[in-house]
Amino acid sequence: MPHVLAQDLRNAVLQAAFEGKLTDTLSNDSQVTISSSFIGEEPYDLPDSWRWCCLRDVVWNRKQKKPDKPFSYIDIGSIDNEHQKLNDKETIIEPEKAPSRARKTVEIGDIVYSTVRPYLHNMAIIDRTFSHEPIASTGFAAMVCNKTIINRYLFNYLKSPFFDKYANDTDNSKGVAYPAINDKKLYAAPIPVCSLEEQARIVARVDELMAKIDEYEKIEKELVELQKRFPGEMKDAILQAAISGKLTQQYDDEKCSVLCKLITDKKKYVIKENDEYEIPDNWNCVQIGDVLDIVNGFTPLRSNGEFWDSNDIPWFTVDDIREQGRVIYKTRQHISNKALSQKTKRLLPVNTVLLCCTASVGEYAITKIKLTTNQQFNGLVIKEQYRNDIDPMYLLCFVQTLKNKLIDKAGKTTFNFLSTKKLSQFLFPLPPIEEQARIVEKLDQLLPLCEQLERVIS
Repeated sequence: MPHVLAQDLRNAVLQAAFEGKLTDTLSNDSQVTISSSFIGEEPYDLPDSWRWCCLRDVVWNRKQKKPDKPFSYIDIGSIDNEHQKLNDKETIIEPEKAPSRARKTVEIGDIVYSTVRPYLHNMAIIDRTFSHEPIASTGFAAMVCNKTIINRYLFNYLKSPFFDKYANDTDNSKGVAYPAINDKKLYAAPIPVCSLEEQARIVARVDELMAKIDEYEKIEKELVELQKRFPGEMKDAILQAAISGKLTQQYDDEKCSVLCKLITDKKKYVIKENDEYEIPDNWNCVQIGDVLDIVNGFTPLRSNGEFWDSNDIPWFTVDDIREQGRVIYKTRQHISNKALSQKTKRLLPVNTVLLCCTASVGEYAITKIKLTTNQQFNGLVIKEQYRNDIDPMYLLCFVQTLKNKLIDKAGKTTFNFLSTKKLSQFLFPLPPIEEQARIVEKLDQLLPLCEQLERVIS
């Protein structure tokens, strides 16, 4: 997202500067004695002591040359067009390898302005020395200011909204492959000229205000980033509160009946190292593998057409995950019963929670039909003996909190991103079934608000 307000402020400052509204004309300022070639209607009103001129009235060009010794080449890639300055890197080229466009000699204080795609604002003041003679591309207008104008004043004008509009107007910037402004149009551009003393004041005032806008832009950038992160972070905080017993009021429910002999006394749900959450006394913290069957995905051979020419069993991939809610209602591909004849465990029941543990790690869904899935997913199936103790929608809420843990545990590869063994060892904070239902109901109220906020912000 662009930092719109900061850029609007920059444009407003520059426009005011070249309308004579940013500084005062003083009585002891020297007179503007420039010979102007400007004719036609004045673009806008100027203070009485200012004059409209053409760009050709205030700049001149150095001679071109064909390189005859190693030189420092300045081309479009040499410009940081976000800040309108030269990059630090210097490109040294031998004369026999010189590009045909390497012809324009420049010196410190000269202004280079790209006439190709002028909307990209590739421009800079030559503000440093080079290890070899600097030569610029003919894709630049290389301008030397005469004694009637300060280079920083002209440079600011080239960045102003008025000049930018002129340079990119379709009457001035033409081209089949890309727009470019030719020298005739460029040097005929109108420019407001004031006394050298006022030019200096304008430069100083612009520098002062731009420094303040730069500071504002940092704040704006932070706010934009915060705005982008806020819905997701709020959702994460709500889910985390849910699975640690802080989202809903605690009632005198019976103690969770699901016990795990390995960790029945564990009352802390570990999110990551040095990050633990206490859980209520009537909750238990179990390992996923103790209460869920983890079923790997399955992909029949593509080379065997009879495995796929069927409408028997829906086959699910990441592409089938629906926006907002992540609930499967239909899938795009089907496989045959024959393909699963030796893989009966791969047929997943309704209310299986699918968790992606490979390339799209952390994606999730819950099945509303019987299906199978590809290898990207592990199917989390509630074991038969715990069907009355675990709400599938609470399980779905829990897996939404796992993304960062999956990434931490997964390692570097994108294939077999997270092993079934590692997944089975994850801790699963488990409240009584009545509390699970209250948590799901509360999340059904709150999570859509996060999603609405995200849509509004985006």
